[in-house]
Amino acid sequence: MSGSDAAKSFALGASAVGVAAGASAWMGSAAAGIGSLPWLGLGWLAAALPGVGGGAWLAGRFGRPGAGFLVALGVAMGWRFVAVAAGVAAALRAGDPAPWTFLLGFGAGFLPLAVFEVVWFSRRAKTAR
Repeated sequence: MSGSDAAKSFALGASAVGVAAGASAWMGSAAAGIGSLPWLGLGWLAAALPGVGGGAWLAGRFGRPGAGFLVALGVAMGWRFVAVAAGVAAALRAGDPAPWTFLLGFGAGFLPLAVFEVVWFSRRAKTAR
C-alpha cells in the first residue's frame, strides 16, 4: 500500500470511528441533560481533527526511511496538546459546566481514535513483514 493510499485508508476509518464516538457522546449527553452541547462538540473537535489529520499523515509516512514518521508523530501530539490546552482555557473562562463538558467531548474524540490508531498501525506493521 502506497503512502497516499495508506493515508486515505487511515483517514476514512478514523473518521468513521470519530464520528460514531462523537455522535454517541452527543446523544448520551443530550439525553441525560449533562453539560453544554456546544462545549462537548468543541472538545470532540479538538481531539478528532488532530487525531484524523495527524494519523493520516503518520499513515502516509509509516514504513518509509528517514525521520518523517517521527516528525509527523511529534507534530500530531503537539497539535493535540495545543488544542486541549486552548479548549480547556476557554472553557474555564466560560465557567461551570463548560470545562467538564469540554473534557467529556475531548475524551470521546481522543480515546476511540487512539485505540483505532493502535489497531490500524499494528495491523499495518504485521502486513509489512
